[in-house]
Amino acid sequence: MPPFVDRYGSEEANFAWFKVAVTHQAGHVEFGSFRFSFGKSPAVFPRRLPYPPPGEGVALSDLERLFSLFTDRGLAADLFSLAEDVRVDYLVEGEYAGIRGSYRHHQMESLSRRPTIAHLSQREALVEAMIRVCLGGDADGLPAGLEDRLREALATLEVLRSPEATVEDSAEAALRLYEIASVIPNLAAEEVHWGETAVVVEGGDEEVASQEGMSRDVVSPTPGEVVE
Repeated sequence: MPPFVDRYGSEEANFAWFKVAVTHQAGHVEFGSFRFSFGKSPAVFPRRLPYPPPGEGVALSDLERLFSLFTDRGLAADLFSLAEDVRVDYLVEGEYAGIRGSYRHHQMESLSRRPTIAHLSQREALVEAMIRVCLGGDADGLPAGLEDRLREALATLEVLRSPEATVEDSAEAALRLYEIASVIPNLAAEEVHWGETAVVVEGGDEEVASQEGMSRDVVSPTPGEVVE
């Protein structure tokens, strides 16, 4: 956290931002974001993650071993970060109801600082659409043909909005999100046919279509760029 906050013109607004930021970071600690273990079972998803092979002379955390299961570690880490933010934000707003208004205000404000979907590659556009909808925004401008993929992804993330969900469930969600996103060609923006698309979020089944292939400023850390 920064030693002081000077984002706004008033002390009250700066303190509100700082309070939300601290609460979010504390939520990751309180709700176990850094205690992922392959030895623990998920609570709301059926287990599909394989156990990683034992390390060879290198001490790795289970989180590092998790990302090593995927061909594109950067994409996997980004999707896990998104899934964990969804889970933790839900738990924080339930546990600390007094901060809910400020929390949602800063989530909505952060949407104005998000990149424009039309400037992103096709895969990045899908991940950015997930982030925007999870922050309370929309997915306008999503490339035509990706609407069903986005609905699958959002249905998966919705399962994490549960008091029972754990960090192991976020890992399972990241696997399912990876299966959805990794098969999409990472075409440059100029190669993509852009359509005007509005996606309606619907409650959905936690199961998502599986694809072959395994071997993304709300006061929280924002998923970074998708690694090609």
